[in-house]
Amino acid sequence: MQKQYGRTGISISVPNDEWVTANGRYHWAKKAKMTRALRTRAKFLAKRDRLKVQVPTLLTVRVGYPTSARADMENAHPTVKALIDGLVDAGALPDDSSREIVSTTWERGPKCDKGTHMVELVFTSQDVPF
Repeated sequence: MQKQYGRTGISISVPNDEWVTANGRYHWAKKAKMTRALRTRAKFLAKRDRLKVQVPTLLTVRVGYPTSARADMENAHPTVKALIDGLVDAGALPDDSSREIVSTTWERGPKCDKGTHMVELVFTSQDVPF
């Protein structure tokens, strides 16, 4: 967990067998198992790090791939959604609605080890009136 200048973040290493993509064609039971594993992983790490996100917030998602090839970061949305749901399960984030997460930006993260992807979620607190 990192905290600086109104920013809080968490980095989560995701093994390839849990990586869910928007282009994937998964059997519903396999996808449910992968999603559950991602939620559990994020929940555990958020509790371990005592992560607390100040809302409303801006979210920057950095996705690291094991290769330098071109990538469509937004294709990782199903994985990121499950990770954010895990943060909600942990109580680190009150909810993942548009009232709490006002905006999401996607960036390419640094290259990571083979067999994994790295997802860094950076929350920047905002004073946005609703």
